[in-house]
Amino acid sequence: MEEACSKMEKCPIFNEGTLLNEKTGETYKTVYCMTERYKQCKRYLASQRCNGPIPVQVLPNASITVDEIVKRVNSGFYDIFNKNK
Repeated sequence: MEEACSKMEKCPIFNEGTLLNEKTGETYKTVYCMTERYKQCKRYLASQRCNGPIPVQVLPNASITVDEIVKRVNSGFYDIFNKNK
């Protein structure tokens, strides 16, 4: 049995789906969360280096680098998306 992501219980991608649609969310779960491929998930990689939670806007296969995600999270870049939460 393959190793699954240890962060999936609290991950909004795993628990709430994605901003795109349910099918996409299920694909991410199958491809990343439930397999050892979680080690390539940019949410997981960034979470190892960030001071806070990774915003739901960051997808497992984000087009930006992990360094850029960390920089954006730590600078508050994503805060504007979470104002009403």
